[in-house]
Amino acid sequence: MHKRVVVGVLALAPGAWGCGITTACNQEPDLSTATDVEFPARFWDCYDTADTDLGPSVESCLQESPALSTDCAGCYGDYAECVGTDCGESCNERGTNTMACSQCLLTGCNIDLTSCTGVASPAVQPQSSP
Repeated sequence: MHKRVVVGVLALAPGAWGCGITTACNQEPDLSTATDVEFPARFWDCYDTADTDLGPSVESCLQESPALSTDCAGCYGDYAECVGTDCGESCNERGTNTMACSQCLLTGCNIDLTSCTGVASPAVQPQSSP
C-alpha cells in the first residue's frame, strides 16, 4: 500500500514517474512563468504546433523566451506525451476542454505533472471551446 502525500488539493503517490516528488519548477523564474495566467495558452500552442516527437518538441518550445529551465520544460514535455498517449482519444481536439478530456487529465496526467514540477497548480487544463 502506498502512502499519499497531499500537495495543494491533489494527493500524490510517492514514486510517480519513478522519481518521487521533485521541484523542477518551483524556483524563479520558472515558478512565475509556469503559474502565469498566460501559460496555459502557451503550453497548448506548443502542444498544437509540436512535431511527431511530441514531448521533446513541447519541451524545446517552452525553452524559448520566456524560457523555462531544461528540467521544468521536461516536466511539461512528459505531460504533453501523457496527454497525447493516455488521453489522446478523449482529448482528440488538442487543448479543447471537454469533460472526458479534463477527467482523463485529472486522473491520468496532472498528478504526475504536479509531482514533477513541484507546483501544486500546473495551470494547463484544456482551454474552453470558443
